[in-house]
Amino acid sequence: MGVYLSKACKHIDNEQGQGSDLQFCLAECQGWRKNMEDAHIADAALHTKAGLDTVLENKATSIFGVFDGHGTLLIYLLTHFHLLT
Repeated sequence: MGVYLSKACKHIDNEQGQGSDLQFCLAECQGWRKNMEDAHIADAALHTKAGLDTVLENKATSIFGVFDGHGTLLIYLLTHFHLLT
């Protein structure tokens, strides 16, 4: 079936976190694709990361993003690298 499975993968991965008076949870499911093509960034306490605390002046900062892969994780990797390093 090419890039598709004959039966949908219904396994759901969950993640939760908190920071800066904020709590979050998320869930992702692969669906019909052979590989998970989507990605996300979820960090409720970005300002506590080494090196970013000074840049962000220790202000409560969070980041959340969903990247729709369309066959590649390149956009996620580039965004993750440039935003979080």
